[in-house]
Amino acid sequence: MGNKRYWIWSDSDSAVECHHTGFDNYDDAEDFASAFVHKYDGWNAERVIVHIEDDETDLTIATYENINKCDGLTEEQYNKLMA
Repeated sequence: MGNKRYWIWSDSDSAVECHHTGFDNYDDAEDFASAFVHKYDGWNAERVIVHIEDDETDLTIATYENINKCDGLTEEQYNKLMA
């Protein structure tokens, strides 16, 4: 993909696309992926999913998802979780 080791890409089921974003270290990739999906937390939000891929091993090593109604929570449970 490029000269970065860790790449973030959107899942095909994600409502929001994250273009291939590369990082040199895993911690930076993890911080970005978590912040990216949680920007879309919300009761009425659609599912947002991104994966972190290790370019050296060509494996997906982490998946992040936002918090929303798709998680099977009631609106009350969601509001308590987000409080």
